[in-house]
Amino acid sequence: MGRVTSLGMASFWPKSDDAYAAPMNQIPKVVFSKTLREANWPESSIASGDLAQEIATLRKQPGGEIIAWGGAGFAQALVRARLVDEYAIITPPIAYGGGKPLFFELEDAIQFEPVATTTYPDGTLLRQFTPR
Repeated sequence: MGRVTSLGMASFWPKSDDAYAAPMNQIPKVVFSKTLREANWPESSIASGDLAQEIATLRKQPGGEIIAWGGAGFAQALVRARLVDEYAIITPPIAYGGGKPLFFELEDAIQFEPVATTTYPDGTLLRQFTPR
């Protein structure tokens, strides 16, 4: 996850009694940051090197899927570097009229293969794609 997301989650999950708190505090987490010097959230480490190299190192480790949590800047960096194997795009039925685009400053178009679409009762859409 990115630095800002990590700092926000680290201030919430360790104090939470929510059902998701234990898993969030127990899973390994990697914070991608050039400025953060220490990660105080349990099971957290910092990756400050080249994004593609850091992701390649993570992919070699056991443990299954890597899930990216973070803001638009972190997501844009992952997309531009072609490091995303599957996109899960959640679209709630609301428009804010602002924000940063996920697909920004791409050198070439990304073609997608649809994997699944789920519509929830409140109108939220979950669309899953893999790059071709």
